[in-house]
Amino acid sequence: MLKEIIIFLQFHKNWLPPIVFFLSFFESIACFSLFFPATILLLTCSTFIKFFNFSFIIFCFIIASGAFLGDWLSWIIGSHYKKRIINFWLFNKYPRFLINGKIFFNRWGMFGVFIGRFFGPLRATIPLIAGMCQMSLWKFQIANFFSSIIWSIIILLPGLLGVYWLNIWI
Repeated sequence: MLKEIIIFLQFHKNWLPPIVFFLSFFESIACFSLFFPATILLLTCSTFIKFFNFSFIIFCFIIASGAFLGDWLSWIIGSHYKKRIINFWLFNKYPRFLINGKIFFNRWGMFGVFIGRFFGPLRATIPLIAGMCQMSLWKFQIANFFSSIIWSIIILLPGLLGVYWLNIWI
């Protein structure tokens, strides 16, 4: 699948910005990222930034925007459905996702929203739980904004620094 994506992007480089937006958006929506972990695809797409001479700053903005909006949507869902989320099929089947996220959120609060972005399973549930727990939208958005910017930089750095950097850390 990765090879097909690379071939596609070589011939349709203008699709890269919307692709990375939607990858970061769905990576940040509760439940979607558990089944569609886009981090590897985002890391792969980040290598094309230099290859196609795209701007690093613009791609940071695109990825951060997708992540920000995905988490915001998760917060809205949590705020709207509150305790009814427990009855959603995913959390009925895997209650540990919700339990671990709630423990983490209750312990860390606003900082938990910020730091949760950097841990896969938490990234999928913390915004939802923040909405369920009626965390202030402004506190949530402050943590969401700064974490999405830092996360986008971290996702793009491997592509920017290239294969040499990856060989050092792998």
